Amino acid sequence: MVRKIRVELLQTTAASVQVDGREMNMSGLGRALVFLVFLRGAKVDRSTLARSLWPGEDESVVANRLRVTLTRLRSLLGQSLDVDRKSVGLSGIDVYCDLWEEELRLREALDEIDPREQLIQLISYPTRLCSRAWKEVGSLCVDGTLTDWDESCRSSLIRASELAASQKDWDCICSIWEWMRERGDLLRAVCERHLDAHFARGTLDDGIGRFKRAAKDKQLDQNSELVRSIMLYSQELQARSAGGSKFETGHIHALGGALLARVDRCAEELAAIITVPEVQLSLQSVPQVFLSILEEVSLNTQVGAGSWVRVQCAKIGAYASLYDYERVIETFQSVVSFEMSPEQETIAWMHYSFSQFQLRRWEEAFSTIARAQVCAENAGDQARLDICKLTEGSYLWHVGEFESARTIYERYLSKYADSEDFTVGVNRATCYANYAIIELVFGELEKARYYAELAYEERSKFDLSRHLPILFALLSVIRARTGDLRMAIEIAVESLKLTFQRGSSREGQINMEWICGVMVVAGQQEEAWQIMTWVNNWRKQARHERSVCENHFAASLQLQEFNEHAAIFSDSHTLRNVMRFQIKCLRTIPLPGEE
Repeated sequence: MVRKIRVELLQTTAASVQVDGREMNMSGLGRALVFLVFLRGAKVDRSTLARSLWPGEDESVVANRLRVTLTRLRSLLGQSLDVDRKSVGLSGIDVYCDLWEEELRLREALDEIDPREQLIQLISYPTRLCSRAWKEVGSLCVDGTLTDWDESCRSSLIRASELAASQKDWDCICSIWEWMRERGDLLRAVCERHLDAHFARGTLDDGIGRFKRAAKDKQLDQNSELVRSIMLYSQELQARSAGGSKFETGHIHALGGALLARVDRCAEELAAIITVPEVQLSLQSVPQVFLSILEEVSLNTQVGAGSWVRVQCAKIGAYASLYDYERVIETFQSVVSFEMSPEQETIAWMHYSFSQFQLRRWEEAFSTIARAQVCAENAGDQARLDICKLTEGSYLWHVGEFESARTIYERYLSKYADSEDFTVGVNRATCYANYAIIELVFGELEKARYYAELAYEERSKFDLSRHLPILFALLSVIRARTGDLRMAIEIAVESLKLTFQRGSSREGQINMEWICGVMVVAGQQEEAWQIMTWVNNWRKQARHERSVCENHFAASLQLQEFNEHAAIFSDSHTLRNVMRFQIKCLRTIPLPGEE
């Protein structure tokens, strides 16, 4: 007869252990069973078991207690208790632990790529997140499960508070605060979002008072790092309430809402603000939002007027960042016949060229980027001319002419190595990243890592939000191929999440192909083949066939042996379906030391 052990640790009161439905005393046999359950079939030295169950007591006493405990367990479990003179373990027994199952579900929720869906999932966990019953057996966990669970709970509370803040769900933030307090935690990020909620409601003093009481309950000194940090943050909020000049993230929503509510009266001013290069690049990290603003402003400006032309050119850039070449072409055709400044004309032709590149119309792509360069030269705009050449460099390595692309990149990097200009800085980061791609696909792996790291370092000086998804995807492959699989997986998952939030299916699928390189290194060849196959089918339908470079990378994965296998994804599977599958695959990769 196979015995059954059921361990329930996520209770509202106390932990529970049952053997064939019979409740065990948690101050006696139950504690020993929890320890053995967390061995997950492994055996433990008898002395280690004794010290864990009765820490600090005399050895002769605990040795006798252990003999008695093992005798009672043997009578209860029979041969399922595998015990000899040196070690103890469980074998041939059905074991259930609620925490194991819930931890997997919680990690899946943390890996959800849709922000709104993720918040819904995370806030469905309050009872389990707030459970403290497991802490009474925390010292008995030998595999790190309880530590991981505790950290996952904290990460969930932090992530949920951030999502709720982005959605202005102040009630949800207050609930998350209470869950955190019920757990006995005091997390900086949750505390800050809790103050944000009170600030938005006009009850900041109440929020500060709640934090002070929570800190007192935790017996935190007023000079502790957490208290000083939160009090400083509260002072900043108070200054803003008093009419200070500093802005927080949430203010952009209030300010934007006030302006857009009067867009018919301030469209000209909005057009000037949102077409500033720094503003455009920042807003392109949330392109759908940016495009909705541009569209609203455009409708309230006169067709052909200077402000309307500026907005149309900004729309071209936003659509290009989404790889939406059809809308790029459509918008380009709507504005090209109107008078544009030399800079606007250059930008329009450059993005129009990019749309031809997306369609893999190589001759048109090269000819139109040459047209953009002529416009820049006629305008005497050397900086824009250099950007057009960088764009041509991207076309070159895509068609396999990587040496010519290298020459362009080296000239740019030499010329602008120390520039602090925003636009130059962002393009320098892009240049480093593209150079890394050349080295990864056609050159040397260590050089690829060198240039990718240089691109990533630029984030400390310039806002690279728009470029982080592809940069993370690239870095993940490089890290995996240079032996850092743990970091590769974390970076890859972050890349997929950021990519999904950007809202570009084209960008998403391109980055998914890169991340297949991580999966192959980890031995998930067939899973990678399934994703590559689905993406390639999309490419064909979208007329975005793989370039020479992309074919070269795909060939490097060596997945030909699976070509006769049945595909598990069809055209009906959405980007979210396949991306979630990829994240789940990444999370199942055994890390060094965990095999």
